[in-house]
Amino acid sequence: MAREKPNKSLPVIATASEARREAIQNVGKMKSLDRHFASLLAMTEWFNASLALTQRILMQDNYEVLGVSPIATADSIKAAYRKKAAQYHPDKNQSPDSPTRFREAQEAYEVLSDPERRKAYDEYRQRNLIEDPLAVAWDISGKYIQDVIQ
Repeated sequence: MAREKPNKSLPVIATASEARREAIQNVGKMKSLDRHFASLLAMTEWFNASLALTQRILMQDNYEVLGVSPIATADSIKAAYRKKAAQYHPDKNQSPDSPTRFREAQEAYEVLSDPERRKAYDEYRQRNLIEDPLAVAWDISGKYIQDVIQ
């Protein structure tokens, strides 16, 4: 029995849960493939989407996405998230990049609103400070000066 080739033109998937749903739907479409191959393909798609999501979350500056300082309180983070969510909600903003920015704000709030995840994120940011101290020092000093001026 000849095996079907996997569909390479799958849409870009934003979250791991969407990737899992998409993978399960794809398994249902692949009737001629044996169950093991289809399951392996589904797990691979889910893993790749999860990895891409994790890398995107770690690479973005969640404080910058919400427009708050790293010493912001939970209340100011919540207020900044609500402001960004209202600004970029796809139902209110018809801009083509509004769904992406809305998702970024959601992801940033998820990390910064949970004390354990925020602590882990802050530690990760601190490690990056050591890797490229000059660039980070310029960034920190620029933000500090802007905060002082305001």
